[in-house]
Amino acid sequence: MEQILAKDVCAFFSGGDAPVRGRDAVLATWSGHFERWRDVRIERRDTVSGTRGNVAWCQFLWDGEGRMGAQRYRLEGERWTAVLRRENGCWRFVQMHSSLPYRDWEAHRTE
Repeated sequence: MEQILAKDVCAFFSGGDAPVRGRDAVLATWSGHFERWRDVRIERRDTVSGTRGNVAWCQFLWDGEGRMGAQRYRLEGERWTAVLRRENGCWRFVQMHSSLPYRDWEAHRTE
C-alpha cells in the first residue's frame, strides 16, 4: 500500500476525531484495521470518478461485512471519497475520506 500513497497523504477515517496526516501515519492506521478485521466482504456501488490533468477523484458507497474478534458486523452505506495525483507517471492517493451514516457500532452486530 505504501507505493500508492503520496508522502503528504491526508486521510479522514470513520469514527476518527482528527485527520491522519502523512504516509507513515496512514499506513499505521490501515495496518491496525487489517490486524483487527477478518473474513471481510465489500460490495462497492454508486461509483463516480473523473480526471483532469494530473488529478483524479472518485466517490462511492460500500456495503460489507466482516469479523472483529468473535463478533460479526454488517455495514451499509459507508461513503468513500478519494483524490489522487499523478507523480512521476504513477497515480498516488493524496486524500481519502470515509464516513458512516451512523455512530452506533454495536447495532450492526449480526451475531
